[in-house]
Amino acid sequence: MKMAIYSDSSGSPSAKLGVTNEISVSNTTSAYQTASFASPVTLGAGDYWLTFMQDNAGTGFEYSNNTSSGAEKNNSTTTYPTFPDPFNSDGTLDRDISIYATYTPAITTSTSTSTSTSTTTTRSTSTSTSTTTLPVGTNSYLFDGTTALNLIQRFHSNGFEVGTDATVNSNGVIYYYFAFKKNKDFFEIANYTGDGNDDRDVGTIFTPDLVWVQKASGTTQVPIYSTISSASTASTLRFSNTSSLTDAIQSIGSFQIGTDATVNTSSATYYYFIWKNPSQSDFTYKYYEYKVFDGQTYKQSWTTEVLTQPSFRNVINGGPGEVVVRLARNFDDFGEDNDVKLNNRVDIWVYDRQYPNGQRFYRGFISGYRPVLEGNKEYVEITILSYIFELGYFMLRTGVGDTQIAYNSQDPSDILKDVIDKYRADGGIINYTATSIQDTNTTVSYTFNSNTVREAIDKTIELAPEGWYWTVDANSIIYLKPRPVTATHSFTIGSHIAQMETWRRIEDVVNRVYFTGFTTISGTGMYRVYSNSGSVDAYGLHAIHKVDHRVTNTSTADTMSNRILNAKSSPEIRTLLTIADNNGENQYRGYDIESIVPGDTMKIENIKGSTKTYSRWDQFTWDTDVWDATLTTSAADVIQILAFDYNPDAMRIEASSRLPEVAKRIEDIERNLVQNEVRDNPSSPVSS
Repeated sequence: MKMAIYSDSSGSPSAKLGVTNEISVSNTTSAYQTASFASPVTLGAGDYWLTFMQDNAGTGFEYSNNTSSGAEKNNSTTTYPTFPDPFNSDGTLDRDISIYATYTPAITTSTSTSTSTSTTTTRSTSTSTSTTTLPVGTNSYLFDGTTALNLIQRFHSNGFEVGTDATVNSNGVIYYYFAFKKNKDFFEIANYTGDGNDDRDVGTIFTPDLVWVQKASGTTQVPIYSTISSASTASTLRFSNTSSLTDAIQSIGSFQIGTDATVNTSSATYYYFIWKNPSQSDFTYKYYEYKVFDGQTYKQSWTTEVLTQPSFRNVINGGPGEVVVRLARNFDDFGEDNDVKLNNRVDIWVYDRQYPNGQRFYRGFISGYRPVLEGNKEYVEITILSYIFELGYFMLRTGVGDTQIAYNSQDPSDILKDVIDKYRADGGIINYTATSIQDTNTTVSYTFNSNTVREAIDKTIELAPEGWYWTVDANSIIYLKPRPVTATHSFTIGSHIAQMETWRRIEDVVNRVYFTGFTTISGTGMYRVYSNSGSVDAYGLHAIHKVDHRVTNTSTADTMSNRILNAKSSPEIRTLLTIADNNGENQYRGYDIESIVPGDTMKIENIKGSTKTYSRWDQFTWDTDVWDATLTTSAADVIQILAFDYNPDAMRIEASSRLPEVAKRIEDIERNLVQNEVRDNPSSPVSS
């Protein structure tokens, strides 16, 4: 059995447009039969006839009687497997048969970029564009108004076919194409027939921001377009960059046309393509784009191949953690050393209700990959690290290689800027702007010796006043700033918050600091004690010993010790909460989770008070439990976001009344041991 499609001429099948491959049909089982065309058939708007032919008279088909005449046309003279062309109907029956074809509307443009190379590499670029509209057969419409053969020839279900013309298919030349598919929210293709009347309104399914019209018959087939700004002056633009037209597209708010031949010649066929910028309310889901770069050279996007959703942890006094991406690629052919290449940069962009044009929210580099063969599944798993990790790979050093660097009587912000400058001189990625690193208005002195850049940045925070922190954003910009006084975000129970718990703890209270600074070989040197008597009276004595032999003056010791006391003299109030995203069904209940950054402050709205007894900690489910009096007021205070775990549908936030310690206790002990071991190092190492 074969099937075919014919054009219509005055209500009868006419020219043969395409024939399917042959299929086998059972003469004992009733079922739909599906056949595919060897090459997809390109069609324009209009009427078409679908037909079939079988080689076994014993195979029947089902139908229903139709009261209108001529629903079925026959040709009794042809023999299997050749379909006649033209059809030449010799019979008519009044019955309906269930037969249909799959139709995919589209528009495709292609642009070529040619590259020439000689002994000294040069690059010359020429651009030509062809536009295929429907119906076209084998014609392509050019921006100068002419048509051409052997360019874009036809569309397939998953691509399009080009000929051998140099505009679209020269050997070794890279071409860029732009393909659009109909979408009721922001892109539509349709047609109309010109009538020559001025001020004609053409109905569209939405109000467009951009209109493109292509004449598909007769003369003057020059494509034209109009935008919101050009339509405001009733001017229509041409791709040839010649003067604009004034009687073509007169308005795009209601898509009104004039009498110019490019848009409205009587009886001519026109196709129009309309776009609009989707409003925030049109987005009911979010999606991500993964852009891959080799150095500064864009390689490609992984968007259509990604099998996983992005998830990562982001922390204050640091930045994002790793993202693991799975790509649907073959185990033995996954793009190794092309786009899947160690150190290639990956930018992840999010598109949703708040960011219809996209926003970059993660940047990192490929640190590892592994192809996986798992039964009949194949994929490659790629680990991406943010450039925060790079800070630990670089030693802080001067331009001549000295790793012992003294900063005397400087603002910590100036120290941080100099650290970043030295790191970038060695090839580092992270940078700062004129406003990203704020002055602390304090003065400290400190000597670094054999430290990594990450260690130097962490030490800068210890030298800064209480409440200051650093972070790195998705553009690889480092920030140094104080804790915001007012709430950056307000989360409402019952609206934004899906789950929440909070607790108060006393175990990490510090109200006395013994500080040991620079000590001479004879054992004498700086040894000071700092106390908060009010905290000692309220919570008992909680003392620690802080050792840093590189601190040589008391003002720096004062800053570091008072920072600890100011931050830790009271019990910590820590809150964990899950914030739902506001895309999809949560449009009116969730929150823009991509707007949340570690270091931001937050407060909780709509906490219910109660008369429950005091407790050290609490947990609740919305509209079920109530807060005890101890935590009600504290939980509603402005607190700082220390970290979050990002997932597309929700974000798990950790917030606290105090900043975390830059170094954990065991890391602090190890660092002090290293300091003792390297304090006699010369200012620069000996090359060997």
